[in-house]
Amino acid sequence: AVWFGVFRAGWRGGGRPPDRVFIFDKKLDSANIEMLQKQVAKFTGFSISFINVAEYFEDENLKTCGHLTVEMYFRLAAPYILTDYKKILYFDCDLICRADVRGLYETGLGDNLVGAVSQLNVFQYNHKNIPDEYNKLNLKNPGKYFNSGVLLMNAEQFRKTVKLEDMLGMAASLLDQDILNIVCEDKTYYLPYRWNYVIDYSYTDLPEPLKREYIEYGKNPSIIHFQPWTHIIQTLFSRYFWDYASRTPFYAEIRRRKRANFKKNLKKYFRHAAGYLKFGGIKPLLTILRDAVFARK
Repeated sequence: AVWFGVFRAGWRGGGRPPDRVFIFDKKLDSANIEMLQKQVAKFTGFSISFINVAEYFEDENLKTCGHLTVEMYFRLAAPYILTDYKKILYFDCDLICRADVRGLYETGLGDNLVGAVSQLNVFQYNHKNIPDEYNKLNLKNPGKYFNSGVLLMNAEQFRKTVKLEDMLGMAASLLDQDILNIVCEDKTYYLPYRWNYVIDYSYTDLPEPLKREYIEYGKNPSIIHFQPWTHIIQTLFSRYFWDYASRTPFYAEIRRRKRANFKKNLKKYFRHAAGYLKFGGIKPLLTILRDAVFARK
């Protein structure tokens, strides 16, 4: 599986920056590249470029875990590869953008390294034992741990203050999201949930003001972050994914993989359900069922 690093970058020169999307890869099939290029060819004022970044990672000892492969570290290299740009907007591949992201891109970061959205489930540890994976990071405030699926990167500031080799050195024992949280601690501008709306029913553990914010932005999120191709049942917002997927040349393959992975996904779904019961009780599960019914209407 290839991790697609998609960036909207800020041009160093004057005037309106060109609309550019960069996909970082190390073994992307030429047929898939051609299909993607044909798909975007009809859009004017927009371009897509492919950059093979294998040379940056082939000699590194990088930790991987399950579906999280070496490609997840590609985002770390973006500021050092796209050196003509002051600011970069990074997206995971499992996102749906429902709004013009220029507003997000134009967010002022000051001297912060990134703009990002808090990870929802870290709040469940505020009054419980913090798991080892968070403890070992030695963060001052684990509740400020952010999700790296959407990042507004201050590329210029990264190049001035952080070395790529130092981050890759940490990757022998830490995953990329953990590395970014360590490097960017106290240097993060926290974005509202609407810019990285993760469908995670552990929101029931949020402090009351943040819970209200999460629910409010959930009525019309700008960017939805989820993997509906792995869901056993149709959940809230799945219809948006399948609508956009049906317009791509990859639709048949996505459906085939969903069917092929049914048993594995079923186990995953029950594991998540057990987690929701443990930390949030029956309420999150009832919410999932409510959303499933809503999605089928």
